[in-house]
Amino acid sequence: MAKHRFLILIDQETGVHIAHFSGQEMLALRACDLANEGSRLALLRWYQQFPQARIICLSNLADEQYHVETLPHVRGAAGRQFLLRKLAAWPFAQGLHTVFRLNSVKTLRKEDRFLFAAIFYPTLSAWLPELQRQSLGIEGVYTQALTLACWLPALPKGVVHRLCIQCRPQQVRMSYLQQQRLFFSRLISLPREGFSDLDLQFERIAQEANQTLMTLTHQRWIQAADVVQIVWVGEVPDDVGEVKKYLPSHYLWVCIPALELSRQSGGNPAPEALDAMDWAAMQSILQRDNFLPNLAPEEALRPGHIARLKRQLHWAGIAMTGLMLLAGWVGVQATQHDLLQAEQLNHRLQGLKSTQPVSEMSPAQLPRLRALTQTVQTLEASARLPDDALLLLHSTVADISHWQLTALEWEANWSMDSPDDGKDDHQALLTTWITTEFNHQAQAEWQQLYKSLQSLPGIEKVEVVRPSDAYASPRQGDTRQMPSADKVILKLYLKRTQEMAQS
Repeated sequence: MAKHRFLILIDQETGVHIAHFSGQEMLALRACDLANEGSRLALLRWYQQFPQARIICLSNLADEQYHVETLPHVRGAAGRQFLLRKLAAWPFAQGLHTVFRLNSVKTLRKEDRFLFAAIFYPTLSAWLPELQRQSLGIEGVYTQALTLACWLPALPKGVVHRLCIQCRPQQVRMSYLQQQRLFFSRLISLPREGFSDLDLQFERIAQEANQTLMTLTHQRWIQAADVVQIVWVGEVPDDVGEVKKYLPSHYLWVCIPALELSRQSGGNPAPEALDAMDWAAMQSILQRDNFLPNLAPEEALRPGHIARLKRQLHWAGIAMTGLMLLAGWVGVQATQHDLLQAEQLNHRLQGLKSTQPVSEMSPAQLPRLRALTQTVQTLEASARLPDDALLLLHSTVADISHWQLTALEWEANWSMDSPDDGKDDHQALLTTWITTEFNHQAQAEWQQLYKSLQSLPGIEKVEVVRPSDAYASPRQGDTRQMPSADKVILKLYLKRTQEMAQS
């Protein structure tokens, strides 16, 4: 049911026809008089047999208005409101109208060119709300002139302007397209009397085309030197040369007879009750890839927009659900893989434990193991002392400017035989100091340095050592003696681990 569509063709010459389509295949075609209430009721009963079907209206009337206007470029919601105000002020906007952008114009400021289109057909305007009250979906209202760009052949390279002449026995439509976009269209009714001769009729059409081109030139849509392609569709004169003499000689001509156009329209020939151009316009509308301006009222299209939005949300929900299920499946697979790896690793560990020999420790080995553990702990604690001593030394020498610390060496000695005693253990830092100029300021600074080192909490004592005795026995006598050379070595004895812990 969703693929069924009813296409209402409203033609100035042939009247109203309703075509029932399933996809692009026409199932039925009926003539109708929308002005007759009984005919409208019969159509409603026909529509109600297909509740999900969509209704499309296609017009080819003389009361169609097309107006091009250049407006400032305005973006977003402000631009939409601006266009709605311009459309409301247009005198032909009486229900079935629309406005859409054609292209941009290169001027001193950025401007856009818009086409205002409208249909004046009160019978259809009054019937659309009745269809909406019956909960029948309205897909859109279109004009045959707006479908020309969909079914006309492509323009030759370098040609921009095109004038399409749609010739019928009692009417002719002149449509001007620029770069495959409709700018102007007008339906001209031919008199039924006095034009029985086809040559006279074609001559009248050529004169109307020349008058249309002169109007476009006066409005500066076309320049005199521009190449215009003339596309003659429908009844083609036998001698085109007689018609060409009314138009400039440098124009390009393309003639498309009705029979050829019918064969090109979707591969299906046009029914006898329909014109080939109407059939081509129908096929263009049924192809959803063609975007066409819609002249239907906004309130008539709102249910379709809501249904389309619901479908989009529905499919988006399905896609999100699928993604969540996929993510959950991937998580389950990853968890199972991790559990399998953990089980394999546990199995390997159990195998290693079973292969290792089991040995028990005797009570006689415990004192030696305890002594070894204490020795290791003592070594670990002693090894951390140099770091503390260096930090203390750094804070002491920060303000010394006349003396420079040039060398540091760590000296440690502890007994492994009696780790619990610690009396013979000692650790020391050998520091080498030099001065560039030995004067009174250097001597005063030396006294300050010496006292600062003695006052450090981690230093047990400080000795002045001659360079030759730096790694021999310590110097005897007064350790506070002033240096008599430019190079002095100080030996800093660090407190033992137990004393550091107590302090």
